[in-house]
Amino acid sequence: MSSNLPHFDTASDSPEPLLEWQDEAAAIIKDVENHVKHIQISSKLQSSKTEIFLNLTTLEEATFCIRISTEGFQIVGQLYDTIGSNDNTAVTYETPYALLNSVSERYVQSFGNGLTAALEKLISNE
Repeated sequence: MSSNLPHFDTASDSPEPLLEWQDEAAAIIKDVENHVKHIQISSKLQSSKTEIFLNLTTLEEATFCIRISTEGFQIVGQLYDTIGSNDNTAVTYETPYALLNSVSERYVQSFGNGLTAALEKLISNE
């Protein structure tokens, strides 16, 4: 699967996203919503042309505020709509799946179960 980050038009002078962040966030939400308890675009933190914020609750009930930017996916707070201290040591993940793999064991189980169910459905349809 290709990266979930917007692509930039390298022919222009400014890095204008070809894909809007709202659309990108909606695609991410649709992709993982069956494997987390809750995920939504932050209604309080301002989105821009360079970033957007998601509020996430894992199946283990852990809450996070996630920043998505061209750099990747980064946990910026432990509460919804909250950016913690400006800690440059925070891990940046290339995909939402890598981030979820690191914070939610039940995400890994749910995702695996979903793949198994999809494969069983394909086999039964043959």
